[in-house]
Amino acid sequence: MVNSARVLVADGNLKTLNLVSECLRRLGLVNLLETSASKAVSRAQNERPEVILLGLEFNDRSNASVISDLKSADESRDIPVLLIVGENAAPDWSRDYITQFDEVVEWPFADEQIQAHVTTALRLGTMRSELNRRNETLHYFGAGSANSWQVEISEKHPHILLAQGDGVSGDAVEEALKGFSRLETEQLGSNVLSTLNGSEIEFVVISENEDFQTVLDTCDDIRRNPTLFHMPILTICAPDPEHIVQAYQHGATAATSVPLNKDEIRARALMGVRSHRLRGHMLNAYRAGKNHSMSDSITGLYSAEFFRQHLKTLVADADRWDKSLSLSVVAVPEINHVRTEYGANEADHLLKQLSGMISRLVRGEDLCARLDDTTFCIALSESPLEATSPTMQRMAGVLGFTEFSLLEIASPVNIHPRVGSAEYKLGDSVEDLIGRAISTALAANAA
Repeated sequence: MVNSARVLVADGNLKTLNLVSECLRRLGLVNLLETSASKAVSRAQNERPEVILLGLEFNDRSNASVISDLKSADESRDIPVLLIVGENAAPDWSRDYITQFDEVVEWPFADEQIQAHVTTALRLGTMRSELNRRNETLHYFGAGSANSWQVEISEKHPHILLAQGDGVSGDAVEEALKGFSRLETEQLGSNVLSTLNGSEIEFVVISENEDFQTVLDTCDDIRRNPTLFHMPILTICAPDPEHIVQAYQHGATAATSVPLNKDEIRARALMGVRSHRLRGHMLNAYRAGKNHSMSDSITGLYSAEFFRQHLKTLVADADRWDKSLSLSVVAVPEINHVRTEYGANEADHLLKQLSGMISRLVRGEDLCARLDDTTFCIALSESPLEATSPTMQRMAGVLGFTEFSLLEIASPVNIHPRVGSAEYKLGDSVEDLIGRAISTALAANAA
């Protein structure tokens, strides 16, 4: 979580406002508080918070008019908006209304719940901002820009995996998702991971189980898998507030309890799928243009020229808006050995394998490029240095334990990636930042 992130909390109910605000303060986030709907809209558009938590109980305007104003203005349309639902209140789960929001946070408000939703929202906002920036760079190179983040509201049926437990909710969840989605089912604790790996599943629902630890273990397994790390997960729990808290602690994107509301299940699935589709769209944007100057001909990633130009925009934004920016490099000297020993075709084949793996292991909003013959570079927008560590550790582990094939060579190739990172400092040039990241990789290797 980015501790300096600013969160606007707006609700006419002071009890709800204070409870949510206290949670955010404990999490180290900056609170902007409003009880007036009109002032909340004005503040959102003038101060540009990273996330908006919008309540239901305003005296001056309807909640629907507030969300409409936020989504229709250029200054606020990309800011993630979460609906907060206080004690004794109930949201309208109808599709036309609820899917204007990016998630729903319901009373009682536990720190784990708020943290999970706000962290996800921060990433969603970063993806939207980065896609806008990437469009600017594409235009600079004369390429057709990637589509806007409205890809999130595609009408395509969501592809959902239901991991069924032995609780009473399993059949009700399956009934809620039938006809609404392309649904696959697995028994909880059996082939969930194998079904997810290599599939096009966009959302996972885990229904309640008499042994709740099995639900938690499944969440953990998905989160530990490097290729499934970003998969949205909804857990269905028994009516026990502690189970909800535990689900969030173990990586659930959202959690709800029985008795079930069919419209809620569908709405939460739609909200999770939208975020997942945006990440996929970001990854596909690597190949959005045909301009040879922006694309690396061997790997299909962005070129070093495109990367440096885009990094100028990231540096300018980091300076202007006081945003974090980190850069990571992955150096693979074995590529030169393969080129010398076996030829250019074999080296290029290894590069293609590496590029595919690296681009899958980073976040959708992270821009990945081939910097030179042996080095990949990843720009992690709006990320402090400490937040890059888990991503790079996963990457180094996966690359280091993978056996790579060569075209006409029987023996597989193992690599020993040199990984380094650097964080933007005020006054840094693009080359300063790249140079520090490369130096840390070399220093780590020497150590």
